[in-house]
Amino acid sequence: MIIEVDGYTFRIFVESSSKSIVIGGYRNQMIYLHVPHTFPTAELYAFIRANKRLINSYITNSYSEKQFDNFQIFDRVYTLVIKARTSNPYLLADKIYSSAYPIHENAVKHMQYSLLLQQLTLQISTWEEHLHLLISEIKIRKLKTNYFTVCTRDKRITFSADLIQKSVGFISFICGEAVMCLMNINSQERAHLMDRFVKDWKLHEKNVSYEREYTD
Repeated sequence: MIIEVDGYTFRIFVESSSKSIVIGGYRNQMIYLHVPHTFPTAELYAFIRANKRLINSYITNSYSEKQFDNFQIFDRVYTLVIKARTSNPYLLADKIYSSAYPIHENAVKHMQYSLLLQQLTLQISTWEEHLHLLISEIKIRKLKTNYFTVCTRDKRITFSADLIQKSVGFISFICGEAVMCLMNINSQERAHLMDRFVKDWKLHEKNVSYEREYTD
């Protein structure tokens, strides 16, 4: 479907798998929008007009790879780079690469979850190599108090979505804690492994203890 709004031409891709509206590209003077099939057509024009500033910025910076904006995650702000044909957003050398700018709250949340899952997978795979083990599944969900839960029977770890706004160093510490909890590693060996593989782990441990003290 092709529509025109305020002098701009949009090619609309209605997708059952999409959870939010995202800009998919700008080619031949046409803006590509990926729209969930549940989004009312009548509201699409209003949505485009409400996000006109972001769309204009995207058009201005619509090259194959271009620094576009900033993105908040992992307790800091990263440069967001729009790079064509990027299948999933990823973090590399203090920059986040994505094929589209998230112009909707759900799109921001989706990008945050995707980047957190990648970071968790990276950290857990490192522990798998250190301890010669295999974790069957990593999940993310909202947890009330803890940063993780483990299922020893299925070798599964579920992490808190709150880690989205924690530092990469803190996430590294939590991943180590989760793996050693899953494997039932004793406190002496735990301290030895933390000393070897997690920078500033005692500081992160103190921060967790402080949080628990003031939230219990």
